[in-house]
Formats: sequence, structure tokens, C-alpha cells
Amino acid sequence: MKEQQKEEELLKFKSDLYETIPDGDLSDQVAQNKTNLETLAGSEIGKNINRGNTRFKEIALTFDLGTGEDLKLIYEYLSQFPIKITLFVSNENPALKNGSFFSNTNLYYLKKLSELGNRVVFGNHTWSHYNIPRSLYETSLHKRALLSYISNEVPDANFLQQEMKMVEEKFQSITGKPLTKYYRLPYGGFDPLVIQTFGRLGYTHHIFWSNNSEGSLDIPDFVYKKFIYKKDPQTG
Repeated sequence: MKEQQKEEELLKFKSDLYETIPDGDLSDQVAQNKTNLETLAGSEIGKNINRGNTRFKEIALTFDLGTGEDLKLIYEYLSQFPIKITLFVSNENPALKNGSFFSNTNLYYLKKLSELGNRVVFGNHTWSHYNIPRSLYETSLHKRALLSYISNEVPDANFLQQEMKMVEEKFQSITGKPLTKYYRLPYGGFDPLVIQTFGRLGYTHHIFWSNNSEGSLDIPDFVYKKFIYKKDPQTG
């Protein structure tokens, strides 16, 4: 409900632009693409993982690259403490010459983090940072044109493959190392068909979360109380 309200407010804010863009109904194209992906996906192969082995009193720290403004802080903490993290990397927009992967500061810290060995596991967060399920099912040309988190085109299997491969190639050019096949969909956009399609494309492990950050993460007491102090190992 909260996301729907945000979307309605954004569309209202862009109402002047909305009227200048010819609308269109993509229902047939969306339906045909869904059928094509279902044929490709076939039997269940992709897995959604949001919890580790509950016998161990451990937590898994995962981060999404975003704009990269937190990379320096993450690197400094890892330099001070013997902790391990998983970092999902993305360019954060569809551009080929600007974005998170084109910031010199980001490139510097991604390289430094990659030199920490198994302390940091890198995963794929897609190149453009689209909400993949919304992009898959949205039938309005208006919304595709005005909402930056929905792709302009209906994403077929080749589109999804390229979203991953572009990140892999850029990551290797930055670090000299291959990127793992672990991935996380942007915006927490989870959809079984998307998971199975990526599974058929070679990305079989989608890493979700059992708890998402809320509030100010720079206050240690807040983090401890919310994410560690009262966590039940069975329910998270």
C-alpha cells in the first residue's frame, strides 16, 4: 500500500508530462512475453534464499551498492573488524556512460574491497536497477515512460540476460575478478517467474533478506536492538 501511494503521488507530480505522452496498452505484448518466459523457465530450478542455517547464532550482512556513497564507510569497518559481508553491485540506471559504475570513488573502493579476499562476496544487482516484476507486467506506456524504476520495454529473456552480463563484464574490468552468479533483485521485487527465468539463464540463487534495514543505520544501539538483540533463530 505504501509503494502504491508513493507511485500515485509521483504520477500526480508528473501530471503535466503525463498528458504529453501518448498512452498505449501493452497487454498483448506483456501476455505473450510472459508465455515465452514460462516456456523458457520450465521446471523449478531457481532458488530464493532468505535465511541461512538457523542452528548457528550468526547473521549475514548484505548490502546493495546503490549510489555507492557508503562504500568508503563499509571498507573502513571491514578494515577494522574481522567481519564478512555480501555486496550486490549495480550501475543504478540504464545509462552506458554514467551511474554508480562510472564514479571514480566507487571504482576505487570496489577495487579495494575486492582485495579483501573472502571477506567480501560480490553479487549481481542488475545493471539498470529496474523493478523487474513491475517491468515484466506493466501494461501502460504512460507509466513506463514516467516511472524510472520500470523499463521502457517489456523485458524478454535476452533483456534479462544483458542486465546481468553487463554487470559481470564491468565488475571484471574493475577488479580483474569474475563476479559470482549470486544475485538480488532491486526493490525487493520478488516474483516466481522471474526467479525461474534467471535460474534457466544460469543464475540459480537469488539472495533475499529476512530483515530489511529501516531507520538510521549509523546509530549502533538502533542496529543492535532491531537486528540482533531479540532475534529468534527460527523466525528471524
